[in-house]
Formats: sequence, C-alpha cells, structure tokens
Amino acid sequence: MLLCLTKIDDIPEVEANLKNLAMKMNWEFKFVNAPIEKELLLYSNDTKVIFMNPNKSHVYFNKNVLEKFKKLDVLCTASTGTVHIDLKAANYLGITVINIKNYTEILKTVPSTAELAFALTLNGLRKIIQSHNDALQHKSWDFEKYIGKQIKDLKIGVIGYGRLGSIYSKMMNDSGAKISILDPLFALDFEKAIQNFLKEASTFDVLSIHIHAEKNINFVDKKFFEVIPDDIIIVNTSRGEVINHNDLFNFLQKNPKAQYCTDVLPEESNNFKRKEMLKKFSKYPNILVTQHIGGMSLGARKTAFGLASNLLLEHYGIFND
Repeated sequence: MLLCLTKIDDIPEVEANLKNLAMKMNWEFKFVNAPIEKELLLYSNDTKVIFMNPNKSHVYFNKNVLEKFKKLDVLCTASTGTVHIDLKAANYLGITVINIKNYTEILKTVPSTAELAFALTLNGLRKIIQSHNDALQHKSWDFEKYIGKQIKDLKIGVIGYGRLGSIYSKMMNDSGAKISILDPLFALDFEKAIQNFLKEASTFDVLSIHIHAEKNINFVDKKFFEVIPDDIIIVNTSRGEVINHNDLFNFLQKNPKAQYCTDVLPEESNNFKRKEMLKKFSKYPNILVTQHIGGMSLGARKTAFGLASNLLLEHYGIFND
C-alpha cells in the first residue's frame, strides 16, 4: 500500500505521480488526510510507502510507531524539516527517509515562507491585526495605540542565512533596513560570531529566525532574551523547537511591548502538546501565531510536493517523461 497522509487533490500532477507509482508496483493507493496515530495504525500491516507533509501531521514517527509498520520501506516527506520523524529509529529499522532539504536550486524558486516572515514582521511593526480587531470588536478608532515603525528605520537580526533567511533579508534590505546576520557558514569561529551578534542584539528592532531544528534545539534561549530590547519583534517561521519557550514566556511576561510572531510550535505533531502550547500562547496578548502556513501557498505546494513525489518515483526507478 502507498499511504498518502496529506491533501493533494489540488495538485493533480502529484496525485498522478503517486497513483502511477502504486499501479506500477501493484500496490493499493490509499488517501487518509492527517490521521491521528490510532487511525494511522489501522494500515500498519500493509503499508510500504508513506507520503506526507508535516504541516498538518498528528503523528510523530518515532520508534514505537515505526516498528509497527513491518513492511514500511520509505517515508517520503514533502518538507525540508524532519523533526516529525525520528531519523535514528528509521535508520535502525531500515526505513528510507526522503525529504527535499538538499534541493536548494529548485527551492530557491519557493519564497512562500520568507514572504510570511515578511508579513509577520509588518504586522508586528504596524499592529495590523490588533487594529482591525479593535475597530470591529470595540468600535475603536484611535491611531495612537498603533503608531509603528518604518522598515527603512529598522535594524534586523537574522539567524540563519540559507534559502529563506537570504530571501527575507533581501526583502528587508530592499526596503531600507540594516541587516545583521548570524550563520555558521559566515564564521570561522561560530561561538565568537554568536558573541558578536549578541553584542549587537540590543540595537535590533526585529529578530527573525530561519534555521533548521536539527542540531539547533533551544538555540534561541536566555542568552538572547537577556540582551534584546524590551520592545523587539521576534519572528519565527522555522521550527518551534529552536526556541526555548520557558525563556520566551519569561521574557514576554516581563516585557509586554515585545512581540513574538510565529508560524510554528514545538512538537506540533503531538495533539496534546500542541493544544497545551496554544493554551499557554493564549495567555500572552503579545503573541501572534499562524497555523504553519508558511509553505502553504499554491505555488509552493506544487513545487515542494512535486519534487518529493518525483524523488519517490526515482527511488523506485520510475522516471517521468
């Protein structure tokens, strides 16, 4: 069985790829949209391939889950991140994991997540959603509460200068902002680069995060929160795991003018932990959260899902004309 766990009916070429693979391998094709673990395990006896995207996943593919899929050969995820998969467990069980992280030339044509980071930054600067809600819910009409900043007057710290960090930085730089970058590829001594970045951090208006979670768990922690301004805007469209949330909450509680604008949560695929984190978020009026929509534009999905499905076909020696 080839089991598809994510919406693909709006990308017919991806659906055709997966059904073509299933037909040629003499597998059943089954679509089950974002199942919880109990529902997923109903198909554990017959599944050879799982095709998914983490944005709406309700399952963390750890050893306990993976070892129940006795015939599973491939996990194919249409994403650059793999925090929803225990890679060590998959390797131990002989399961191949296919993702799109290393296909940078193709992914350079997908600015969708960087565009969302730009939009979250703008909302933080101009309080767009707050002004809208205040006008309609309270019939307020008072600009004084929403006096913001122009991009051209900003200094922005960018953590991670890969595909998305560089696109975001260009957007901001083209609008006149001054950019400071922290990335190990730009440093002979990364620890020293971190210290230099922290020395600058007190001058930042915005801190925007664009790093992979792998090897960067809790990277943004107390050392950053101790030095950034009390009215900073923190934008996170990478992964929730890169932020130490206890340190974040302490900072936001002490600094109500600061804002955290995020598209991601830690351990999103765990239903209970996701809901618990959202409950915590709801206590902070200076948090804005979107539902991991960064890469969920039509063009971005077509490119990312198309690339992942093509890689899956190639894994089985099937090539599109």
